[in-house]
Parts: sequence; structure tokens; C-alpha cells
Amino acid sequence: MSTVATRWRQFKSTLTSKFVFAKTEGQQTQDVVTKYGLDPEAWKQFEETRLTPNWEGIRKRAQSIQKHNDCPHVLSRGGYDLLEKKLLDQKRKRIQEEALLSENPASVDEPPSPIKRHVKWKVARTRAVGNMTSDSAQEIADKIDSLEEQVTQGSFVPHGRQDILNTAIGRPDHGGRVWAAGSGHQGHAAARPRPSANNN
Repeated sequence: MSTVATRWRQFKSTLTSKFVFAKTEGQQTQDVVTKYGLDPEAWKQFEETRLTPNWEGIRKRAQSIQKHNDCPHVLSRGGYDLLEKKLLDQKRKRIQEEALLSENPASVDEPPSPIKRHVKWKVARTRAVGNMTSDSAQEIADKIDSLEEQVTQGSFVPHGRQDILNTAIGRPDHGGRVWAAGSGHQGHAAARPRPSANNN
């Protein structure tokens, strides 16, 4: 249900930016009622809710936050929830392949360990060609790699909020909110303002 709710919010956001405000700003738009098969009266009501002074204030605040986002992610509409599912599936497949090679089928039944937050953060900002989405994202990714190496050497021990991701970003989580987490966590990354050194 959380994925459905997320996609519904994203669809409304698309309607707002591409049709409501595009029209008020004089841009050429398609007939949204025809395009999506909407009820004309329902669309009129939706449009009116987006043209109130209160909504305009919300929009401007969101635009200001996005303007300072120098580590944008490349996640699809599924966000971190879908990313984690894909990473877990890949991990499960790798475990199965390793079990076959080691002739130890018992390990196949063991559930894969959770995907670490810093791993999801990096993958979410890695383009298909392999590079990061920005210089800032690359800088943080390099710090993550360095901290991972320090963990294996025992010179850095993550604890509590001072984990690899927060240490690399250089700024701790806001109380009650979780970076690089799915919508099952309170205030997940896609819903909170991002500091300039970081980035949904």
C-alpha cells in the first residue's frame, strides 16, 4: 500500500507541475482531461486546490529545497522501497550462486542481510553509465568507500546515528528521520529537506 500511496502522490505532483502551473505560466499543455480520461469537474476542483495562496507557498518552499539539492538521486517512482527490493533480489541470487559453487545448499535458505543505508545512498546516485550524479555526490561516495575500508581495518566503528552514511555526509540525521530508507520508515529520504552536502 505504501508504494501505491507514493505513486499516487507523485502522479498528483506531475499533474500539478505539468498542467496546472504550466498553464498559469503560459506554457503549451495537452488536454489533461483527454490525456488521462479524467472527469472534467473533478479536474476543475483539483486545479482550484492548487491555485490557492497556501499551495503556492508550499510549492515555492519545495522549489527552494530542490534548488539546494546538489546530490540528486536517479531513483524511479518506486523510490528507496523498490531499490531495496532490487538489491535484496540481487543479493539473494548471489547467495544462491555461491551456494552452488561451494556445494552448500543450506546457505540458500538463510535470508540475506539488510542493505546498508550508505550502499542504497550510493546506488541511488549512480547513473547507468557508472558515474555519480554530481561532484558533491562523488565526494560523499569517496568518503563512504574510505569509511568502509576503515571499518574492515577496525579504525572506524559505526555506532548509532554516527554510521557510515552520516559520517560521510558530515551531518547527522534529524531526530526521527532516516536517510536512504523506504517509506516504511518515518520521514524517509524522499520526503525530507536535504542539506546541501547531501540530497527523497
